[in-house]
Amino acid sequence: MKRYTKRFCFLVAIALTAAMMFAFQAFAAPAKTVKPAPAGKAAGQAEWEKVVNEARKEGRVVIYGAGIGETANHLKKAFHDRYGITLDFVVGRGNDMAQKLLSERRAGIYAVDIGNGGVTTWVSVLKPANVTVPLDTLIMLDDVKDPMKWRAGRIPFLDREKRVVTLGAIRQRYIFFNTTMMKPNEVTTFPDLLDPKWQSRIVINDPSMTGPGNNWFSYMLITLYGREKGAEYMKKLALNKPVLVRDERLQVEWVAKGRYPMIIGGKQTVLQNFVDKGAPLAWLTMKEPPPVSSGSLNLHALQNAPHPNAQKVFVNWILGKEAGDIISQTSGYPSERADASHANFEPGLVPGREDSLEGEDYELQKAGMPKIAREIFKDLLQ
Repeated sequence: MKRYTKRFCFLVAIALTAAMMFAFQAFAAPAKTVKPAPAGKAAGQAEWEKVVNEARKEGRVVIYGAGIGETANHLKKAFHDRYGITLDFVVGRGNDMAQKLLSERRAGIYAVDIGNGGVTTWVSVLKPANVTVPLDTLIMLDDVKDPMKWRAGRIPFLDREKRVVTLGAIRQRYIFFNTTMMKPNEVTTFPDLLDPKWQSRIVINDPSMTGPGNNWFSYMLITLYGREKGAEYMKKLALNKPVLVRDERLQVEWVAKGRYPMIIGGKQTVLQNFVDKGAPLAWLTMKEPPPVSSGSLNLHALQNAPHPNAQKVFVNWILGKEAGDIISQTSGYPSERADASHANFEPGLVPGREDSLEGEDYELQKAGMPKIAREIFKDLLQ
């Protein structure tokens, strides 16, 4: 028994000695000063991580809008790889998708987080319905807010309320052709299209509804010729009996397969898909000054989003460099991000800092163009 008592006392003595040494060292050593992280940065980072975690629980972002071709698949993969969140694209013509959205909302169905498409649809349909939110209220990342990261020195909002933003834009070319059927010097200016040799040989994306054909029609009547002279030009073109088609993929396929030699108002993203697969298609360079166009690469966010955190994460990501590089490499449009790669574009097609996009005021004028086009081309639309 005494042996165990001595061992116990020995262990207690060792413990007391160690405790006294620790206390002495703690008292003698100067206290370390811990510098707090910058409050704004730490708070912002913590808030962003919270939003991302909640977004992962929501699991998806639902997007209604005009098709952007294979670009959508590349964005889906990259966003899922980055955040584990699914992008669900529901695609149709811009105006059709806008009407679908509004019809669902009237029925109390709130299924959509994000919309994309041409600015005309937003100005003429969605803005009056007041279903979108200011995008700057969703932007959290300093990288997106930094004006130096953008071509124009600012986030490229297209309206005064900052509800629509452009992801990519190009100095627009409206006509492309089958390189096995004609030479580029056969058409170098828009009056060349009035030559009788092109009668019934030109495909036009239907200008009587929103889309690339109407974009060209509007440019001719608003920017290039003015409404009166532009309408006279279109009446002469109608006498040449162009083929008006609404199916954006079918019309490109017809030209790619040699059924027609050229198309006016072909969709850029669809053309890019065919070119990537080796189709003999190329753009015509016209003498007239080109406008800067964003096509369907315009983004808005919906009120009462079913996945609000995922919506916010997507808005910040799609406006970042990673998504900007994908847009530049796959859509046929240079990203509006100044730090995104533009290596695969001819220098003359990439807008400069001074080039402005067609904004809300232009789109308000453009809203009446489908009606004028229907009247001019009524015989060809029947």
